[in-house]
Amino acid sequence: MRKLVALLTLALGLASAQSLVVEVQGSLEEVEAKTLQALKARASSPTGS
Repeated sequence: MRKLVALLTLALGLASAQSLVVEVQGSLEEVEAKTLQALKARASSPTGS
C-alpha cells in the first residue's frame, strides 16, 4: 500500500512539474540580458550560494 501511495505521489508531482509554464515578456535578447544580470547579481552578493 505504501508503494502505491508513493507511486501516485510521484506521478502527480511529475505531472504538475510538466504543466508548469513560465511566460516571459520581451525579446529573447532582453530576457537573456535580464537573466544574466540576475545571475551575476546573485553570484556577487555576500549571501549568494
